[in-house]
Amino acid sequence: MMKNYENNVNEYSMDYRNSSSNRTITKEKRQTQKVVGSVRNNKPLIYDKDHQDNRINKDTEEYEGTLKTKKIKKRKVILYRLTFGCIILFLSLVGVIIVTSTFNRTASVVSNSDLDKYSSFIAPVVMHDPVPFDSIENADKQMVISSSIWRTILQNGVDNYNSFDDAGMVLIPVEDINKSCGELFGPNCKINTQEEIFGPFFSFSKGEENFHIGAISNLGTYIPRVENIKEEGDLVVLKVAYLSRDEKNIESPEKHSEPNKFMTYKLKLNEETDKLYIYSIEDT
Repeated sequence: MMKNYENNVNEYSMDYRNSSSNRTITKEKRQTQKVVGSVRNNKPLIYDKDHQDNRINKDTEEYEGTLKTKKIKKRKVILYRLTFGCIILFLSLVGVIIVTSTFNRTASVVSNSDLDKYSSFIAPVVMHDPVPFDSIENADKQMVISSSIWRTILQNGVDNYNSFDDAGMVLIPVEDINKSCGELFGPNCKINTQEEIFGPFFSFSKGEENFHIGAISNLGTYIPRVENIKEEGDLVVLKVAYLSRDEKNIESPEKHSEPNKFMTYKLKLNEETDKLYIYSIEDT
């Protein structure tokens, strides 16, 4: 008769060599063979030889000592790799942001505005073929006022000004022309209304609120064509081709038209309006 227990097997045997009366039963205790694995908390890992696959008894606490440790280590490796990958991705994004910020203004100019927009912006100035200047303070005053008047008319339309003086000249508020002056030449551009002003087609008397504008024509003037845009420090630099105003170019400058000359226009950002204005004009 045999009875099994978890770690021990008790076996009883009978010795038939003695007489039946003297027959005794002896109890033999036999232990199963064990293979001791790693030890954790003074508890050995038990492998039962009767299990051919040498599987660990998952019901014992010792199961957490080896395989679970390996799983934890594997998870840590995956976690470290994931963390490292996130750091690399973050640094890459920071690098892209830094590079993008370095060329932010130029990129903004090129992406948000085409060459025609800048050509239209400087057109009221180019038509006067101005003498180069390094600041608005050194620019020709007649050119500044005339350019500002032209911008006012082109922006607002001549039909919006239907008031006339006794001589039939159109009346345009000084406020409108001053606004155009600031848009073209920056915040330091102000028309001096404390003096008498006279030009080829305009006049202004001290104490008045309007400029008197006579008949004007843009025939024989230049049309701008911006060839390229680049950045120099805090300036946006335009290479401008001057085209003759004729029937071929009267509506829009053709790309294949031969320029009469080239000039360099440098634009600067007006921090108050967040818009560019003409800072200087140079020979090319």
